[in-house]
Amino acid sequence: MRVPRPIRLCLYGLWLAGIAALFALHAVHLRADFPNNSPWMDYSKYTDEGWYGKAAIEHYVLGSWYVHGDFNPSVALPVLPVMEFVLFRFTGVSLVAARLLVLGLFATNLLLA
Repeated sequence: MRVPRPIRLCLYGLWLAGIAALFALHAVHLRADFPNNSPWMDYSKYTDEGWYGKAAIEHYVLGSWYVHGDFNPSVALPVLPVMEFVLFRFTGVSLVAARLLVLGLFATNLLLA
């Protein structure tokens, strides 16, 4: 069964609009954070954003991204901390700047896909 071309184009447009709407929701509350005193155990507080951003912040503040005896995931994935370090040189250490960088990378990924 073949779907007529105008209907396919309409469905494709709706699909892209849905993706754009969901992407836009990511940018609504860039300063929002998880509550510390939540009554449930929430592992979303320990996300990649914190672990990988931590390396860039430590490099910016301490001069080295590696802290002996600490969890250092940047050894496995060093690209995002390097990009954040460059960004922080221009914007200062900021949660909003880090989230905008990741949002830009996400948008690039969506466009390439």
